[in-house]
Amino acid sequence: MKIRVNLIWLPYVNNLLDRVIRTKLSIYYPSLILSFIVERNHESHLRHSTYAYDYDSTVISSFLPAIKVHCWGGFGSQLYSLIVLNRLNKKFPFRRVMIVFHDGGVTRRKPEVLQLLEEDEFEEISDFSSVEHVHEPGQNSVGKSIPSQSLIHFFKFCLVKIGFISECNSQAEFAKLSPWVLGIRGHYTKLLVTQTDIEFLFTRFCHALSSDIYARSQDLTPGLHFRLGDLLSQPDKKPIPYERVCEAILILKMQICFDSIRLFSDSLPVASSILNSFDFNFELDVVSIDQEIFLAFPTLVQSCGFIATPSKVSEWVVLFRHFLGIKGLTLIPKEMVAHFHEISPEVLDSSQVQVY
Repeated sequence: MKIRVNLIWLPYVNNLLDRVIRTKLSIYYPSLILSFIVERNHESHLRHSTYAYDYDSTVISSFLPAIKVHCWGGFGSQLYSLIVLNRLNKKFPFRRVMIVFHDGGVTRRKPEVLQLLEEDEFEEISDFSSVEHVHEPGQNSVGKSIPSQSLIHFFKFCLVKIGFISECNSQAEFAKLSPWVLGIRGHYTKLLVTQTDIEFLFTRFCHALSSDIYARSQDLTPGLHFRLGDLLSQPDKKPIPYERVCEAILILKMQICFDSIRLFSDSLPVASSILNSFDFNFELDVVSIDQEIFLAFPTLVQSCGFIATPSKVSEWVVLFRHFLGIKGLTLIPKEMVAHFHEISPEVLDSSQVQVY
């Protein structure tokens, strides 16, 4: 990408420069390419020349510090970080932007969207710890002393106020980003998702899979994403009641004729066992999608119907189906309605979307 800046010189400066620069002169100054082009413009009273500087942004970005978008979490969170990366590339064309994937959290997470990124667009940091800290008096939940933790929070507060760090979790926070920002550290899940965002991700998916996932024939079997995983073991969280999933399958059955359903889950054996335990009034063949989410995702998007459960993966499937105009009923749980009002209210207005 190149950006041109025009400078108008005074007539007496023209005469001197025109003797030196007749047509074009390229000056190489510490890897920064400046092309001086003389364009003569005759007017009635003022003869002047315009000197246009062509700045190669790829060269300039090598002199400037990169903006690092930090990402924690699984596939859904990582797609949000890609949206931030794309928006930052447009907002700061002279800056290099990259995603930093952390594997820390309640459970170890691995990058699942590397196929969508260039080699210079990401780096990985291993900061997961399986050691449970014993809380001593005067320590916080990760074993650090309260005074030192307070100092860290104060230092981070100062960096945020100066503009070196931002959370960028919403449209308002993104709009306030300073040109000198260095790090983005947030969850990004309250950003308004637009048609442009989906088209960006869609293009990257097509490039990574070497095919147009939208051009595929639609899968005549409905899909279900059943989020379980660490929700089965965390005392303060729980998955959606299983009876609600059964209810959603019955609603879908009234709209679409099917005798099998494609199941994707982060706890596939458990999810399959739960579905097979339901006493439906019809024969239901549960077909497990035993693939990584990156490969299973297009299948769920292209299914003739889709049942979502509370999760970011389901969220993105719903968004893709809506903005790509995929035909077929999409069922979302009532727990996700408030969030869709924040990130994409138009999804809830679609005749293809129903709440269960």
